[in-house]
Amino acid sequence: MKQFFLEFIGLAIVGIVLSYIVTLLISKDMVTWQTIVYPPLIISAVYCIAKALENGYGEDAVDD
Repeated sequence: MKQFFLEFIGLAIVGIVLSYIVTLLISKDMVTWQTIVYPPLIISAVYCIAKALENGYGEDAVDD
C-alpha cells in the first residue's frame, strides 16, 4: 500500500505541474484551479488502482 500512495502522490504532483504548464501555454482564458488539479488526480488514481488490481492487491492482500 505504501508504494500505491507514493506512486499516486508522485504522479499527481507531476500531472498538476504539467497541466499547469500546458494551460499557461495554450489557454488565454481565465482558468480555474479545478481544471488544473482534478484531471491529473483522476488520471493518477485510475492508473494506480488499475495497476494495483493487475498486481493482485486487494482486501485480502498482506502489507509488507
